Amino acid sequence: MEYLENEKLCKPSVTSAELQQRLLLDGIVHPVDLPSKSAISKCMREDLVMTKKKIQQVPLEGKKPINVEH
Repeated sequence: MEYLENEKLCKPSVTSAELQQRLLLDGIVHPVDLPSKSAISKCMREDLVMTKKKIQQVPLEGKKPINVEH
């Protein structure tokens, strides 16, 4: 779990499939013990409390001060 957490913190956009490949390539787990993509996602969501959060952009008009005539 520590490895997955570090990888996700370094690159938040990494997918479960990419994490699966990194676990194999870095020799963290044996191919027989490789967790499934859904198990990795579940670990991220439930154990590490890392969820996807959609980032909303504030429209440019909302950042400008309103012109008020006196």
